[in-house]
Amino acid sequence: MTSDRDPEGVDVVALADEVRELSASCEQHVRDAVGLELDGKIETLPILDHYVRLSRDAVRERPELLPLLARTVGAYFGQVVADHFGGFWSLTSPDVNTWHVCLRGVYLAFNPIGMAHAALVWSLDEDLPPGPPAELRLSRQDRDWVEQRLAALPPVREGDFFTLSTRVEGLEVAVAALGEQMARAGNADVVFDDDDYAEDLALSPPAPHTLN
Repeated sequence: MTSDRDPEGVDVVALADEVRELSASCEQHVRDAVGLELDGKIETLPILDHYVRLSRDAVRERPELLPLLARTVGAYFGQVVADHFGGFWSLTSPDVNTWHVCLRGVYLAFNPIGMAHAALVWSLDEDLPPGPPAELRLSRQDRDWVEQRLAALPPVREGDFFTLSTRVEGLEVAVAALGEQMARAGNADVVFDDDDYAEDLALSPPAPHTLN
């Protein structure tokens, strides 16, 4: 992005600062809750998963905490994924339903706030407000191929399916599958940017070519 504001006047710098602040808050909350440090690496996501499990009790007792917890955990998780796979945040609105991490090497985007929300509310019976969609956003021609690769994975317990560590395992499979497709098509050197994602991410709710 070459401007501090997008064509519709959204202050993307302020939104990027908000994501950084939310991520830093997550690190502090985890440090206070479990006495362990997050280091921005996928290898330490099990620490974040443990914090999420502890936080479910807080959400059960105080449902009003859910939106903030989803934002802080999602911001940290999204940045970890962006750094690991090579991606960037698409921040087109203050509404977290529109926040996505988009990968550069393959066409894949997702809302990390939605994934964090799903992890936080799993097993809770309370009538809690829905979070942003947690699906992967893929091009139509890639959907079936990625779905086949994910379906071939060994089954996991329902509780583990929603952990952020398991989400990353699914992302690794999807990224590998998409990379293979691009290599076969002679597009291995293609790099995607915000313009490539703009039209698809402008669709709300997510387009049908999405995948859990």
